[in-house]
Amino acid sequence: EMPDEGDISRISDPPVAAQEPLEAEVLHNEEVDADSFEEDEDDEDEEDEMARKQRRFKERRSKLMGYVVEENASVYGEDQQRYLKDLNAAIEEMSDGVRLSYLNDKLEAPNLDSRLPKVLGPARDTAEYAAWHVEPYSEEMHMVGELGPARVAYCKWWNRARGCGEVVDTVDKGVAVVLAAALTTGANVAPTAKYLIQGEMVEYRRVKDADLDRGILVRGVRGWPLTCEMDGAKALPG
Repeated sequence: EMPDEGDISRISDPPVAAQEPLEAEVLHNEEVDADSFEEDEDDEDEEDEMARKQRRFKERRSKLMGYVVEENASVYGEDQQRYLKDLNAAIEEMSDGVRLSYLNDKLEAPNLDSRLPKVLGPARDTAEYAAWHVEPYSEEMHMVGELGPARVAYCKWWNRARGCGEVVDTVDKGVAVVLAAALTTGANVAPTAKYLIQGEMVEYRRVKDADLDRGILVRGVRGWPLTCEMDGAKALPG
């Protein structure tokens, strides 16, 4: 059936042949693609180099931390390897930020002149650690501190002459003050015979007061004895 001469709607245009790209355009596009590929490779190389540097940094830090935590483990004698196993398990649970803080606190000497007044309050003739208990006497049993399992911390610094120090929580990096009377030992001894060493890992219960956090029921990590129970240094500080 032939269309009417006046009806042009049914007459389709002839197909247009696809225009081949010019050789110059092809070469230009290939050069652009090559440049983009090289830039991507450069970016990947930079990312790989940064990742390698970060990995090497973490490895060096891990080795250094291993040396630091092991330096005082010899006091546990034949049980040293068992103690280190539990200690390393606790360290594995630390974040990278906490490990870095641990090393910085361990390797740097603390400024006790600014810390002691906050822990002990105004200067006094009788040292705070002379008390045998950190909580006032009560006629009734009641919950003191946070409810839950023991928290894990490391000793930021300790002053044996004043019987106090600070611990840093390994989860939220919160700082809690600790008095010698708060250290839990098997022997019923005077608080003057109790102490922590810088970097020692402990478990504790946190008590949030209005102006600062306190640590009570402080004992060795994973239930181990504190170093002061093991090292034989029983002489009272001068």
